[in-house]
Amino acid sequence: MPSGNSFFAEIAALTRRASRLSLRRKTSTSNISNISTSSLPLYSLPAYSSYSVHHQTMLPSILRSDDAASRLLEIILESPNGRRSLGRLARTCRAFSQPALDVLWRELDSLVPLLALFPSSLHKRSRRPGLGFVRAPTPDSWTKFMEYGERVKRLTYDETLNNVAGIVFPVLQEHKPRALLLPNLTHLTWKAETYPGLARINLFISNTLRGVALELNGTRFDELDSFLSDVIQRTPQLSSFSFVSHVIALPESFIDIMSPIEDSLEALVLSAPGSVSARMGRWMVSLPHLESLNLDLSGRPISAVESFFAAPGTSTPTSSHSRDSGVFSADEGEFKYSGARLRFNRVQKAPLHGLSHLSLGGEVSTITAFLKRINPPLKSLELVVEDPPQNKWAWRKAWPLICNQFGASLSSMRVASSTRGGDISRSTTRTDSPSVGISMTCMTPLPYLQTFEVELPESTLISAGEIQNIAQCCPRVEYLKLCPVSRFPLTSGGPQITLESLLPLIKCCRYLHSLYVVVNAQPGCEYTLNSTKARSESLVRLHVGHSWVRDPLEVTILLSHLAPNLDSVRWCSEKNRPGFVEGHANGWQQVADALPHLRKLRAMERETAKTPVVAPPMMVSRSVDATVVKPVVVDRGIAAMPLLAERSIQCRPLVVSTSVSVSPPRSSAGVQCSPISATKSVQAVPLRAAASVDATPVQVAPFIDTSVFNEKAPMKSFSRYSPHMWILPFIYQLLAIAKTVLISYPLYIPSRILSLTMTKFNRFKPKVSSSASIPMTPLSLSRQCSTSGLDGWKGETVYVDTDGGPESPSASSTFSADDGIPFVSSSQVRSSH
Repeated sequence: MPSGNSFFAEIAALTRRASRLSLRRKTSTSNISNISTSSLPLYSLPAYSSYSVHHQTMLPSILRSDDAASRLLEIILESPNGRRSLGRLARTCRAFSQPALDVLWRELDSLVPLLALFPSSLHKRSRRPGLGFVRAPTPDSWTKFMEYGERVKRLTYDETLNNVAGIVFPVLQEHKPRALLLPNLTHLTWKAETYPGLARINLFISNTLRGVALELNGTRFDELDSFLSDVIQRTPQLSSFSFVSHVIALPESFIDIMSPIEDSLEALVLSAPGSVSARMGRWMVSLPHLESLNLDLSGRPISAVESFFAAPGTSTPTSSHSRDSGVFSADEGEFKYSGARLRFNRVQKAPLHGLSHLSLGGEVSTITAFLKRINPPLKSLELVVEDPPQNKWAWRKAWPLICNQFGASLSSMRVASSTRGGDISRSTTRTDSPSVGISMTCMTPLPYLQTFEVELPESTLISAGEIQNIAQCCPRVEYLKLCPVSRFPLTSGGPQITLESLLPLIKCCRYLHSLYVVVNAQPGCEYTLNSTKARSESLVRLHVGHSWVRDPLEVTILLSHLAPNLDSVRWCSEKNRPGFVEGHANGWQQVADALPHLRKLRAMERETAKTPVVAPPMMVSRSVDATVVKPVVVDRGIAAMPLLAERSIQCRPLVVSTSVSVSPPRSSAGVQCSPISATKSVQAVPLRAAASVDATPVQVAPFIDTSVFNEKAPMKSFSRYSPHMWILPFIYQLLAIAKTVLISYPLYIPSRILSLTMTKFNRFKPKVSSSASIPMTPLSLSRQCSTSGLDGWKGETVYVDTDGGPESPSASSTFSADDGIPFVSSSQVRSSH
C-alpha cells in the first residue's frame, strides 16, 4: 500500500492555510505588516480580501485535485469504520458530499442498501427491507433508487445470506421505471445455491457489464448451458468472466458458449471439474488478449498438466490418452512428443504469452509443473496451497523456479491457504506448532518485487534467517506480510523472531512502509540503540497480530528508535479469537498509547543533534621568511613519433533474391435458364335452347255499375228493361273473336313451322373455335298492351329482339294478368333482321 505520511502532511497544511484565510481582518492593509507571524512559520499572510471571496475559494481547495480527493476518500474508506466516516462526511460538508457518496456507493456487497431507499411504508418491516413489499412501488417511490443506483459500479449478491426474499425480484422487474436499474454497473458477482436464485441475475444483466462472476454452491442446476449462453449473448463487452463451483462441472459446450467474447476476454477464473483438460488448455492458449488467469489444480496429477499444454493430436507415455506404456519405447516416445511440440510451437506463440496475473491452487508439485511450461512477463503471482505444508522439498524446488523465471517482471506475490474460510485460526483448536515451513531461505533475488504476502495461519516457523534472506532478495519491497494471524500457545515458547530480527528489513528495504509479522518483543541491546543505521524512515504501519510482549516501555523505546515515523501499531484484540492472550494484548495497548509521545520526544532530540556546535577559532602568531630564491631551470625535450598501421577490411554482404509466383486459380461457370412454357386451348360453345309458352289470356267481362247512389233521391224501379247496356260489350267480344280467328291464328301456324325448321338448322351449324370471340348481344325488350274494359289486362305481348346478325332469333310472348300477377300464356318465335 502507498505511503500516506506526506499526503496527510499536505492535507494538514492546506487545512491550516484555509483556517487562516477564513479569519476576518478588521485592520487595514497598512497594519497587517505589524502582525507577528512567529506562530505561523509555514506561510506568510496574504493581502486582505473580503470574507465572501475566502468563503468561495476555501471549500474547493482540497478538491481542486481529483487524485488527492479520491486518495483521501479511499484512505478514509479503508480505515476502521470507514463507511460510517464517509457517511458523516457526506452529511456534514456539501463540498465533500458528492465525491464521498460516489466512493461510498461505488461497491455494494448486498442489495439491502438499495432496497432501503424505498419509502418505509412500502416494506413489510422497515428495519428489514429485504423481506418484501406490502404493495407495489409507485413511480414517485423510485426517485432515490434511481439517483443512488447510478453510482453503483460493483454489486455482490449472496443467496446463502438469505437477507433478500425471492418475491422482491419479480416486483422490481415488473414495476421498474427504466430498462436498466443500475445503468453504470460494470462488475457483478452472483453466489447462488439453486437455479431460481441463479436466474435472478437477469434483472441486472446489461450490455454495460465488463465482468461477471458466478459461484454455484448447489448440486443441481438444470439448463445451465442455455443460461450461460443467454448471459454471454447479452454482455458483448464482457472482458472478465469467473465460474467457481466445487460440484457442478463445466458444460460440454462451454467453449462454444464463450466464442462471442473470445476476442475481448482479458480475465478468466475457472475453478470447477473439467477446467483442466486438454481441450480447455488448447482454448485458453488460443485466447489473444488473455491477461489474467485463475485455475484450480487441486486433485490434478502432473500428467493432467502435461495434457493441458500438449499440442493437438500428440500424447506422452504419462498422459491418459497414450497407448504407449513407456517401458520399451521411452526414448522413441519422448522424441516423437518433442518433435510434435516443436511443430506446434512453430504455428502458435508460447503458451499464455500475454499473461500478467496468474493465480494457481493445488499441490506445490503440480503448481511447479504448470509454471515450468510458461514464461510470460508476470507482474502478479498468487499461489493457494495447503496449510501447513507437508513437503518442504517441493518448496525448495519451487522458489528457484519462480525467482529465476519471473524475477525480471514480478512485482506482487501472494501465498495463501487453500482452507475454505480464509482465517483458519477462528475455527481451529490446534495447540502444537508445525514442524515444516515454506523454506523461504531458498529464495533468489526478486529485484522488482513490491508486495509480498504470506498468509498461512498454520505456518509459524519463520526464522531470522528467512527474514534476512527476504531483505536481501527483495530490496524494493513496500508491503510485507509474514503470517500475521499465526498464534503461539503458552507452552510453545513464543515466536522465534524478535524486533531486532527485523533489522535486515529496516536496513535493506528502504521503501518498506507496511509490515505484518508476529514477533516476540524484547528490549533492544545497547548496540542497536546506539546505531544510527538501524532506522527506517519509511515504515509507518506495523501489525503484530498475536505477538508477545513483556516490557511495554522498553519495547516502545526500541520501536521509536527503529521506526521514527511509525503512525499505527495494531494487534489482534478480539477476545473470542483462539490464541488470544489478554496480558499480551494489554501490553501492546500500553505500547500504542506511549509511542506517539515518545516518538515526538525522540524527534526533538534528533533535531537538536543535527544543529552543529561551532567552536571559537584559536589565534596563533607566526612569522614566515619570504626570501625569493632563484630556481634552477632545465630544458628537456622528447621526440615522440607514433607508429602507424593501415588496415582494410573488405565486406561484401550476401544477397539472396527470392521471388514467389502467385497466380490465383480462376474458374468460369455459367447457368442456362430457360422458362418452361405451355400452350393450351379451350373450346367453349354456348348451349342454346328454344322454348314456347302458351300465353292465352283468360278473358273475364265483369259488369260494373258506375252510377252514383243518391240517398235523397227516391228509389227507382229497375224492372224496366234497358237494351243499350249489353250491346256495346257484345260488339267488343265479337271484334276480339274475329281478330283471333282472322289474324292471330293464320300468323301463329306459319311462325311455328318456321321456328322448328330453324332449330334443326342450328344443330348442323359448324362449331366455332375457342379462340374466336363470341359476341354477347344485349337483349332489348318492348311491350305492347291491349286492354278492354275497366277490369285490367286483356293481353300483353313481349318482344325479345337480338341485334347483331341475320341468325339472331326474336321471340314474342303474350302475358295476361289476373289480380295484378302477370303470367306467360303463349310464345311465338320468328326471325327478324
